[in-house]
Amino acid sequence: MSRAFYLNLAVDNLKKNARTIIPYILTSVLTTMMLYMVVSLANNPNLNEMLGFGVVIIEIFAFIFLFYTYSFLIKRRQKEFALFSILGMEKKHLARVLFYETAITLFVSLALGIGLGILFDKAMFLVIAKMIGADIILGFYFSFIGMRQCVLVIGLIYVLIYFYSMIRIHISSPIELLHSDHMG
Repeated sequence: MSRAFYLNLAVDNLKKNARTIIPYILTSVLTTMMLYMVVSLANNPNLNEMLGFGVVIIEIFAFIFLFYTYSFLIKRRQKEFALFSILGMEKKHLARVLFYETAITLFVSLALGIGLGILFDKAMFLVIAKMIGADIILGFYFSFIGMRQCVLVIGLIYVLIYFYSMIRIHISSPIELLHSDHMG
């Protein structure tokens, strides 16, 4: 089977499961936006590196939050994976479909999250500068460090999420996947 087949199947799965995937994507977009804003503010020369520790906290929060929401999502979709398996799709083919789904959600999350982060970064800077009594500098500040760190951190989280889902699917049989909604 060709790559286009798996990509089309992944896009169809995302459309079919839009009710559960859209909240996950919104969570990922908002987490990416928050991460970009905090990293950008921490690297802003006008704030004197006050938010360095906040970056680590936001990264840990992003990891926990995205893993938790994805585990909820994957649990709801296990019947679908079992059905694919029963209909003859091998686990390696299911892995390809999940790879494309993960890649699409990662791209959407990074594009929208960094875009919204850039949009709201200046507003957050103005609020923080007003709160601490710092001089307000007019102009636009774009953080390449913030963008790079967002891509690295969120990308790493998505790679770990992908491997987590592969492990869950590979250790489960189709029958276990079918009855997974009855388990706690």
